[in-house]
Amino acid sequence: MSTILTATASACKRMESMLRNSLFVGVFLLLYSKMEDLWLESCSLSLYQKIRQPSLRRSRILDRGLFSPLVVVLAFLLFMALSNYAVSPMTRFTIALGLLSFTIFALLPQKSKRIENTVAFDTGSIMAVGVVIFLTGLFFAFLSVAHVGGIPLLRPSLRYMLSPRLSIPSFLLIPALAILVSGFAEMVKNGQLEYERARFRAIVLTAACILPLAALGYRTPVIAVLMVVAVIGYYTRLFSVVEILGVSLLAFLLIVVVGYYRASAEYAWSFSPLALLSVRANFTMSIFDLLVELGGLTGVTHGGLLRSMAPASELGPRFIIASLISWRPGITITATLLGPLVVDFGTLGVFFGMSALGGVLGLGNRLLQGGHAVYTGIYALLISYAIIGVETGIIDLIVVGYFLLAACLYTLNLFKVKVRL
Repeated sequence: MSTILTATASACKRMESMLRNSLFVGVFLLLYSKMEDLWLESCSLSLYQKIRQPSLRRSRILDRGLFSPLVVVLAFLLFMALSNYAVSPMTRFTIALGLLSFTIFALLPQKSKRIENTVAFDTGSIMAVGVVIFLTGLFFAFLSVAHVGGIPLLRPSLRYMLSPRLSIPSFLLIPALAILVSGFAEMVKNGQLEYERARFRAIVLTAACILPLAALGYRTPVIAVLMVVAVIGYYTRLFSVVEILGVSLLAFLLIVVVGYYRASAEYAWSFSPLALLSVRANFTMSIFDLLVELGGLTGVTHGGLLRSMAPASELGPRFIIASLISWRPGITITATLLGPLVVDFGTLGVFFGMSALGGVLGLGNRLLQGGHAVYTGIYALLISYAIIGVETGIIDLIVVGYFLLAACLYTLNLFKVKVRL
């Protein structure tokens, strides 16, 4: 595993070097450098620095626990609180079992003194990997727009014509953002980059990820971008707590406003934006209640939902969930973070699946405390998708891939494999 990671980093570094030496990229970097210098010398930055000073005082309560793994449990409980649907006793037991097992395995790594950061990262190499992934995601985003012949954000009907084989790779912009922003933070820590310059680059890069993803008409990836930057900024202190809370509020408003706009445009619903949140929570919890009854102790599809994530699958996981409850054809349905687990492997699957998820996030949170900032970027990616998955579930192949790769990296650390990437 370490050999594969090292070879990948080396190949990406060669590709990044070739791109940097090209005329087009050289001109672009020169223009960007001028723009960055203008911002750093501007009066606007000086004014904002004075306004920002009070917000740099960190609360003891918010100091290190704002984005701990337990925020997933809190998010699930808040989602349940939005719903007034009365779930069955078996569903309540399944939820309690899932959240309890998650909590236990998320906290276990925090108490261990044997966990060390044995896998080290070369900042130059990891930044090169981030650049290559970013350009790949950007390429597929433009390819998706070209394929449908327009911008889905401006013409919502085009969103249904997007090809998953083209649009899903564009989501690689999100891990690229995590790698690059954490790389900026590491450079600041090592004295290789000015603090304000790193902040500016993080903001520009965030905008560069949001624009193509928003143009495709997607909401969840845009929310993921905001959350990833917020988590990295929080742990690396690249951004203040007030700025982090502001970004979190923006992500919440994005969920409410875009959800309300879609419901009004597509279904002619007349609910208020906040009432719509309750309606969505009621619907999702009712679906989960049905799935618990269908799944029982050992599940109903026995890995079929997991296999349906493959690109060659005729029906995706959300379509299969819809078909299980005899919903009308062509409709996708979300069933909470626990839903896919209970469909595939029942209540036992919820226990083992949530234990594994808690263990991975717990290890990630533990390892970011003493290692290279890229550990923070990886954790930010995982915790962001875990929070988003509270309603939608983690049933996209590319997202499952992030968790599996992170688990492999964390395993190398657990077994104290010393390697530098």
